[in-house]
Amino acid sequence: APHNAYILFLLVNINLFLRPAELVPALKGLPIYEVLILSSFFLSLDQIKRVLQFPNLKRQPITLCVIGVLVAVAMSHLSHMYLYGVRTSTIAFLKTLIYYILLISIIDSPKRLKGLLKTVAISSSVMILLCVIDYAGIIDFEFIKHVSDRDGVSDAGEVIRVFRMRGTGIFQDPNDLSVLIVATGMLCLYFFNDPVKSPFRFLWIVSMIILMIGLLDTRSRGGLLTLGIAGMVFVLPKYGKKAAIACAVVGVAGL
Repeated sequence: APHNAYILFLLVNINLFLRPAELVPALKGLPIYEVLILSSFFLSLDQIKRVLQFPNLKRQPITLCVIGVLVAVAMSHLSHMYLYGVRTSTIAFLKTLIYYILLISIIDSPKRLKGLLKTVAISSSVMILLCVIDYAGIIDFEFIKHVSDRDGVSDAGEVIRVFRMRGTGIFQDPNDLSVLIVATGMLCLYFFNDPVKSPFRFLWIVSMIILMIGLLDTRSRGGLLTLGIAGMVFVLPKYGKKAAIACAVVGVAGL
């Protein structure tokens, strides 16, 4: 059961990025995410009970904090007698709480953490590849819609607009997507430098190239700045302050 719960939790994360109900129209309307996460939850009840025991909560007070946020969300609306807000906001945060509890209950070893991060990196890379293909006009995916944003005013007084790439699901804001791209890039860089040498590790370079194209397509200045900071943090422990400062300079120049 614990192993099955782990597999289902990986599928939950794949679903968050690739959204099969959007990829395959025949699946539209099916509660795929809900079925996966609830199945994973019930299969890991024993692990969840252990995590929520008081000695474990005492060692991991952040869990108490997250549970407390659920109470605070409800009380915030209840203080104004806004019952609709109590229902909708509590349910919305409850989904996040369930995911969090599953995460700390199921991902209980370095091997599982590595498996989760690899799943996130691959799923995110595939999703961004689809967005890049759509943005370039190679294939038109109906479930991906990009956005035209204002980008200042020309000397003639005309509004300058720029076409920005969006993602799917919760990543439809180009700036949010750019942050995801940078985070995914750091994961790909980590797996490329993994001491356990794999003959397929050079595929991570292909992924990083796609991610860089995607980052430029988002037209996000904040994303470029995030890339510089992420690079600085990545190289600091391994190559020292000078290399970290160089990354920061490159980030500022890109910005």
